[in-house]
Amino acid sequence: MPDSTHRPYDRKFLAKVISGFGAPMLLAFPAFIVLLVATNPPSLFLLLLVAFFFGSAFPMLVIYLMYRIGKIGDLDVTDRSERKVPFILSILVYALGTVIMFALNAPAIVSALMFGYMTNTLVTFLISLYWKISVHAVGVAGPFTCLVYFLGWMYSPLLLLIIPIGWSRIELKAHTSAQVVAGFLLSIVLTWVQLVLLFQYFL
Repeated sequence: MPDSTHRPYDRKFLAKVISGFGAPMLLAFPAFIVLLVATNPPSLFLLLLVAFFFGSAFPMLVIYLMYRIGKIGDLDVTDRSERKVPFILSILVYALGTVIMFALNAPAIVSALMFGYMTNTLVTFLISLYWKISVHAVGVAGPFTCLVYFLGWMYSPLLLLIIPIGWSRIELKAHTSAQVVAGFLLSIVLTWVQLVLLFQYFL
């Protein structure tokens, strides 16, 4: 018979791998790539660089540097009391990225996605002051909801990534199921409403 004593450790390792690859900053850039390729703007390469640095690299760098200097205990910032500064810095990065996207005349949906990262992160931060809502779940739902809104329902299966990613966060005891579901649903609603309003009144 197989040795079942290792199974909890295998589950934990698998959860860590899935959680790592499901980090919100890692999921951001593929969404930007799809939207930029679909819209094919003249400044495609420059906008890809902006999306990479302000949507993924800089927010990840903020977390990494804070971890290295001991301001946060781990790269997932699982301690809710440590989340304030990383959240604020990430919001500022997304805000600057939004300004640059508009300044470069990026396709409206691309600028809207960067704007959505800023506003969704702000709302998540405000909730996190009182309750540890899942940032991973917010990070799954936001960009893929944007793809569904702009490119159609054929992209909706991407939202099913919440199943393995949500499981990983619960398995690691980083969140409860309620925190994962709340983050997922909140991000879908916030993203969709923002896109509707932005395209109806501003873009």
